[in-house]
Amino acid sequence: MRPHTMKKLLTLATTAAILALPSALSAQVWASWTANCGGAATGSLGSATVSYTGPYNAVYDKDLNACQPADAGWGLGGPAQNYFAPANVYNPAPDNASFVQVVNVVNRQQRSGALTFSQAVIDPYIAFISVGNGQYPVIYDFGDLEFTILSYNDPNGAPPYWNNSVTSFDLSQTYTQLVGQEFSGVIQFKGTFTSLAFTVNTDENWHGFTVGAAGTVVPEPSTYALMGTGLLALGWVSRRRRKQQA
Repeated sequence: MRPHTMKKLLTLATTAAILALPSALSAQVWASWTANCGGAATGSLGSATVSYTGPYNAVYDKDLNACQPADAGWGLGGPAQNYFAPANVYNPAPDNASFVQVVNVVNRQQRSGALTFSQAVIDPYIAFISVGNGQYPVIYDFGDLEFTILSYNDPNGAPPYWNNSVTSFDLSQTYTQLVGQEFSGVIQFKGTFTSLAFTVNTDENWHGFTVGAAGTVVPEPSTYALMGTGLLALGWVSRRRRKQQA
């Protein structure tokens, strides 16, 4: 085999193997939940799907359809209200109004919750709406998983639809618990995840959340076949080269 032919084959095989690797979509994505009032909450997250198990009483889709009005009697403007709109509170802001609503989870019982992704997601976000109140904190405990707080309703800032946070947070620090007293804002975990588990201890009437990610990892089934073809080609070229050098 001529050297330039072998070089071409080697280049093609290497390219095929590289192209076969799982790709990362770097565009920020946010959940678009499916309207629901029972069972596991599910939604789309870019090319992935997300499901939530844990305490909730309604899930609102991007048009704020569900089994009851989005304001749930709280006077926040009805189904047209987008709770994530205030730019001073949500940065990055969810790109749609869809969210999971938690209502009347009382008696300070600790409950488990989990977000599960059909594909690995990169640097996931959770955007919270009005977690806790001035009297009772709501605690989201993520075990040993650390997160940073990217933005929130600072006590000295302009308030969102609800009031400002009772407490201040250091945005340069990492946390494993979110202790919210009227907390609205965005937290982020660093790394690649297929799930996020937590416990929540609450004694309040209403809060909500949604989830996003900096990107998703997409292991298409066809890429593994392409990877196999590329690796076989690399092996064939290598054996051919050794045979000619013998």
